[in-house]
Amino acid sequence: MYKVAIFLSVLLFTTLTFATLPSEQFVWLGNPAWQAEFDAGGYSDCFYWGPSVCHLHNDANQPSHEMLSGEYGAAIYYTGITNNQSMWLSDHWLYPPWTTNSDFDWVYNNSWDNPSNPLEPFYNFLTNYHDYQTAYDTARSIIGKSDVRVTIDYKMVDLGSNGYASLPFYLEGYSAAAYVKSERYVLLQTYNIKNIKTTGNITGLKFYQMLNGLVTVSGYKSSTYSNAVVPGLLPRSYDPCNPSATNDFRFAITQWNEGDPEEDHVDWITFASTIQPSTFDNGIYDTGSGGDSTADYTTYNIKNNSLNGDPNIYSASAAAGAMGWDLGTLEPGQTKSITMAVMFGSGPVFGGPPKPVHNITQETDYWKIQTAVNGASDGDVIVVDPGTYRENVTLGAKQLTIRSVNPENRAFIDGTIIAPASGAAITIGNTYTSDPNATINGFTILDGSPGISIGGASTVAKILNCVIDSNTGGTCISTENSTVRVTSSQLYSRYSNGVSVSYTGDVNLTNCVIDGRTTGTMGITTNGGALAVINCHIRGWAYDGVIAYNLTAGQFYNNIVSGCGFGNYELRSGIFISEPYNAVTMANNVLCRNYRAISVSTSRSAITTIRNCTVAYNSTGLQFWDSYSKSKTVAKSSIFWGNDTQISSADATVTYSCVQGGYTGATNVSGNPNFFAADQNDFHISSGSSCINAGETGFTPPAGETDIDGGARKVGTRIDIGADEFANTPDFNHDDTVNFIDYAMLAGVWGQTGYNGACDLYGDGTINNYDLGEFVKEWLVTRSFGAGSFLSMAEFNDFLADVNDVNEPNEPNEPNEPVEPQTALHLVCENLYPDPNSDVTVYVQSDVSLLCMGLGIVVDGNATVTGAMGIADCNQFGWDPSWGSDPDIDPNGTWAYISGVNLSGSGTGDVGYFTIHYNSGPVTITVIDNSSGDVNSQPVAFDSNSIILGGEQQMMMPGGGEMMMESGLQAESMESVEAFDAQGAIEWLEQIWLEDAELRASMTEEELDEFIEEIRNSQ
Repeated sequence: MYKVAIFLSVLLFTTLTFATLPSEQFVWLGNPAWQAEFDAGGYSDCFYWGPSVCHLHNDANQPSHEMLSGEYGAAIYYTGITNNQSMWLSDHWLYPPWTTNSDFDWVYNNSWDNPSNPLEPFYNFLTNYHDYQTAYDTARSIIGKSDVRVTIDYKMVDLGSNGYASLPFYLEGYSAAAYVKSERYVLLQTYNIKNIKTTGNITGLKFYQMLNGLVTVSGYKSSTYSNAVVPGLLPRSYDPCNPSATNDFRFAITQWNEGDPEEDHVDWITFASTIQPSTFDNGIYDTGSGGDSTADYTTYNIKNNSLNGDPNIYSASAAAGAMGWDLGTLEPGQTKSITMAVMFGSGPVFGGPPKPVHNITQETDYWKIQTAVNGASDGDVIVVDPGTYRENVTLGAKQLTIRSVNPENRAFIDGTIIAPASGAAITIGNTYTSDPNATINGFTILDGSPGISIGGASTVAKILNCVIDSNTGGTCISTENSTVRVTSSQLYSRYSNGVSVSYTGDVNLTNCVIDGRTTGTMGITTNGGALAVINCHIRGWAYDGVIAYNLTAGQFYNNIVSGCGFGNYELRSGIFISEPYNAVTMANNVLCRNYRAISVSTSRSAITTIRNCTVAYNSTGLQFWDSYSKSKTVAKSSIFWGNDTQISSADATVTYSCVQGGYTGATNVSGNPNFFAADQNDFHISSGSSCINAGETGFTPPAGETDIDGGARKVGTRIDIGADEFANTPDFNHDDTVNFIDYAMLAGVWGQTGYNGACDLYGDGTINNYDLGEFVKEWLVTRSFGAGSFLSMAEFNDFLADVNDVNEPNEPNEPNEPVEPQTALHLVCENLYPDPNSDVTVYVQSDVSLLCMGLGIVVDGNATVTGAMGIADCNQFGWDPSWGSDPDIDPNGTWAYISGVNLSGSGTGDVGYFTIHYNSGPVTITVIDNSSGDVNSQPVAFDSNSIILGGEQQMMMPGGGEMMMESGLQAESMESVEAFDAQGAIEWLEQIWLEDAELRASMTEEELDEFIEEIRNSQ
């Protein structure tokens, strides 16, 4: 096949062969742009770039190289064509190597429209280009068959030294638009298709153009289609189908390679048209097993006149795109034309936003996290701007810290996302060769399989302030043989495990939420090594919350384990301990509403100790799988209450514990623990509990140990039974805020002995610095993101309330009362834990039996509805709303609605649970569509159909958001304020702080100053 060759070089003029010098010519005035050759059918198998100032590979010994291979070819279709298939205009392609069996052939043996010199020798552009110094800007080739002839005119367009045109270029993995500049010269290629028959029309004429990009060096390749208006892209260009048009070329398919290490560089090819295509196709192009015969490849689709769209190709063996145009009917002798603009580029990215990944140690910036890792050295810190990064990040053996801009701020955590198409989102080390020391801090990691993979016997990995959500089935964190620390993070997995530990290693999880969303299999699964789980909430796992085999050490402190073990699985438990090599300790945990709470199975001698745990409302509280396992388990100072079976054996080693129904041993008690609100999963013990001061005598908690709330583990002379240590609340006036009013009340009884009132926070009958130390802990409450449980475990009643204080107690609505609205519905504001993204839970409480009620809420202010709990969510926690359908939630978070509420039984019920993320300022939450009746058609009404969040006292709440509350002071409290001598209290506090070392140990000088400043500001 005869060819048209086009070449641009630093030293040379552009050369177009097969012709003498035509009337139009130009001299290359800048750096070389590109080089290509075409056969007579318009096909080209390669596009080359010569050295350029824009190109990083500026090597005089490599005057040109193929950065992005171009397979550029055209095809036509019309009614009656051979085999009724689109037919390529070229009969043979070099790569992929196949014969197209095209009926088209060259018409005469020159390819220039200049018969005066038809014998110009073929231009060998690979070896002899230094011999050619002239350049031509037009060329022509002709091919044909018996009924159709295609004349292809080529024209080089000089954009001019100041005429660069920008093409839309979307960097892979980056959501915002960026641009690159085209090279100076653009090839216009016009296909003139003529009906050469003397009689008879050619009908159903279609024309296709395909461009394949194959990266020939390492890097990424992609293909996109754009029909965006791009100002300045070949303005007022010639449209042969509409000669008077002034349209720009705007319908473009582009392939690119952005694989250079420095990331400043992009190679790209595009072809464009002024005529919008009837069809376009972006897809995978590969030789497969038979060239173009493999289904779903772009070439196959073109040949069979079946174009399919897929605009997001990122990791195929080659990226391909095609456009097609319906040209209709050709009468005898008629010609229709269409022009392509072929543009090439090799240059830096211009006009886009700053690079979002920063090595702040080396002061270098990158587009991708992985490229930043590749360029980093041990000890470097990489900071990642908010955005979605669709890549797999592998650290190899490097010692690095990779973090978001502000890892302590939930907005940056939520906004900095790593979400690969497949495979592990982050890989740290491996089992065999590399042993990095890595820190990952402040990311949301989505859909990885696993989210984070960690391996290597000497690998140390720290995961902080991350949300790992494996919705597609992968484990959140998978580790082998490594030391792993996961802190203040949230792990979700719908179909697999939260944390999977294999072989040896040392894994510690602190202040984490590990949530299976009722369908995940196991929260934490281990087979060997050491495991510590501290201050975590493990919930909603179908099989086990924790299943630990062959532990070399096991510590479980201050955790809540709930809603686990309801899948079809024999071993299902909240915590299952099997065959530990060394001692395992569980202390200060709450295990509630699981199938089995704790299971122990062992044939080894190591002891499992269960101390100060609250085990409530499970199917089985403590399960031994055989008598030997029972002999290696000790339970003490723990509550077993509300379980179907408290303990599976009657003669286990159980001491100083509260067991419903009683248990062998003089130190055990069976009186009611008086849970504060068990139906709402609040298992604090309250006044009158049999567990107060009934724990192990003489026991002194280890230094730094706290109860489940983070409060003192021992108040008074003896520890309490269970996870919670009872203490009077420092909110002495019960206004939902611990502030200077409560402080004044404490000061009013200071120094009293034999005291038996609310101000004795330490529980020793004396009001002294111990009580002040406990008071200060509650005054200066802060909560960091993901910080497990604090002041009220499952809910935060101590902090959140209906601040309008208008809800009255439930009133009965009897059937025989007059037909008028009855106050039977009550709007309640709390924090119930099923939604980890929620600061507040709003629900409606009813004292009548409701029928067919639709219920919703509207949020007005800086807060969003994050969820409305479905039936399965509520049933998991012992609520039975009996809703008719699952809720609808506004995508913008302004409302949520539940329809078909049917509470036909007797008694009270909770109706409509809505979860809300609070940001700042006053927020009004209003019930909508609340008119309805009871089962006797009596109308019902709300005593308050709205609540307000907002006001004076500021505290940090889960998720890093600030919760503002109004104090709602009562009149008598205000009188206390007026009578309170602020300056005297300050002087008194400063004096006792200086005199008492224990007070100074519990209250820093900075905390003292903050406390004093609050007192001053309150006057």
